[in-house]
Amino acid sequence: MKTGKYDLRFACLSLFMLLIFMTQGCGTDKHTNPLNSSGALVGQSEYGGFRLSAAIDTLPDNSSCIEYNFVGDSILYIRHVNAGFNCCPLIAATVDVKGDEITIIESESFPEGYGCNCLCLFDLDYEVYDVQPGIYTISVEELYLTGDDEPMQFSVNLSESKSGVFCVERGHYPWLD
Repeated sequence: MKTGKYDLRFACLSLFMLLIFMTQGCGTDKHTNPLNSSGALVGQSEYGGFRLSAAIDTLPDNSSCIEYNFVGDSILYIRHVNAGFNCCPLIAATVDVKGDEITIIESESFPEGYGCNCLCLFDLDYEVYDVQPGIYTISVEELYLTGDDEPMQFSVNLSESKSGVFCVERGHYPWLD
């Protein structure tokens, strides 16, 4: 059978798309299956963050912060600033809305031979779908916390406050050098 250059390109593109699909945390557990989610991780910085907004530029590296923006079209945009991860991870997350609770569960994975012997800070962007104005509790299950760390959890009234920032201080590596 003769294979042309277009067949090879299609095979390479198909393999690339399969690898992307596999690294997005697909599985049968609700914590790894984006098909069961009410939102998605839609972007991430390289380690060290990308600090796009004026508010984020002023946030200290010893804090883990949530910046949110509800634009009124049922999508809540959330940026987790200074999220602690291994410096070389495949980052994944699930986003679920159950009533008035929005829960983000962050995770990381490492293919064989991948990963680093260090921790770094990243900024992660999320979109949460089908959100209506009202009062919500937003929780983020973060990695690399100690027993003394305050959980990332807060309440917000999206009818009154369309955007804002919530931070918790972190007093250990990777938030402190």
